[in-house]
Amino acid sequence: MRLPSAIFFDHDGTLVDSEGVHFSIWRSLLEEHDCELTSRLYAEMMAGIPLRQNAIDAVRHFNMSVSADYLEEEKLARLKAFLAQGALPLMPGAKEVIDQCANLRIPMAIVTGGSGFAARRTLETYGWTDKIRLIIAAEDVVHSKPAPDCYLAAIAKLNVDPTTACAVEDTQPGLQAAVSAGLPCDVVPTGLSSSQDFSVARARYSSLSAWSHAVLSN
Repeated sequence: MRLPSAIFFDHDGTLVDSEGVHFSIWRSLLEEHDCELTSRLYAEMMAGIPLRQNAIDAVRHFNMSVSADYLEEEKLARLKAFLAQGALPLMPGAKEVIDQCANLRIPMAIVTGGSGFAARRTLETYGWTDKIRLIIAAEDVVHSKPAPDCYLAAIAKLNVDPTTACAVEDTQPGLQAAVSAGLPCDVVPTGLSSSQDFSVARARYSSLSAWSHAVLSN
C-alpha cells in the first residue's frame, strides 16, 4: 500500500481516550436534572457527535426544561475544569503512530467535532505541536460532523488530493464526514462505538497499532 499523502486524525476516541470522560461529565450533569444517561444511550445518541448537537438531543430526548445553550455551556465549562488538571489520556498506540508518521514526514491534522482547546491541550501535553500543525475543530466550521465541512477545510489547508490521503475515525458520524469529503477513511472503533455502521469505511482495525502496521509499513 502506498503511503498516504496526508493523514487526518479524529481526536476524541481515536487519539485520546476521552469518551469515558465525556460520558461521566454528561451523566453527572444530566443527573442534576433528574435525567438518567446510560452508557448504551450515550453510545447511541452522543458518542462522536459534536457538543452542540449533544445538548440539543439531550433536551429533546429527556424533555428537559433547561435550554440546549445552558447544557452546552455547562458541559464545556466542566470539560475545561477537567483539562485544567491535565490532558486526556492517549489511546493505546497513539504516541507511536504519531511518531511514526512524523518520521515518515507525512503531513498530519486533527479534525475534531470537539473543541479546539481540548485538541491543543493534547498537542501541548504530549509534545506534538511540531508534528501536527493543523487543528480543525467544531468552532472552525458552520456545520460539524457528520457534515463534511471540517474535513473539507482541513483538506484545503493542507492542499492535498483527498483521494491520496486518508482519515482515521472511531465513530460513524466521523466516518460519514470524512467519506463525504472524498477521503478514504479507516476506522478503529472503541467499545462505545463498536456496534455502529462502518460499512463505508475503507477498512476496520482493532487498534491504532494494527492500523499503522497495515497502512504505514512498507
